[in-house]
Amino acid sequence: MAGRCNFMTETNKVAKTIQTRGFCNYADRAGDQVFEEFTTDGPVTLGSPIVFKGKWLGGTGKFEGLSGEFEIRPASILVSDTLVQGAGKKTGSYQIKKSPIAQK
Repeated sequence: MAGRCNFMTETNKVAKTIQTRGFCNYADRAGDQVFEEFTTDGPVTLGSPIVFKGKWLGGTGKFEGLSGEFEIRPASILVSDTLVQGAGKKTGSYQIKKSPIAQK
């Protein structure tokens, strides 16, 4: 699934830390989408590995009722002044609970 993410990062140059919070949405070939929120637990020291805490906020179509929590260990692929492309590994769990109306 391909996706797009928007996030804000606060950098403290004196303390040499960063803190990030963002949201993503992904769509499969059928057009069904999933929605994600991710954040650092707090300020992270620059130069140390960053691990994000993420959670599924829901979805559309076959992903309706999606929930769960996970860790994201990112790997940057391309970084410029205006763009960050990346990939990562999500480890955690999820469930899909259909609403009673959707089950009919």
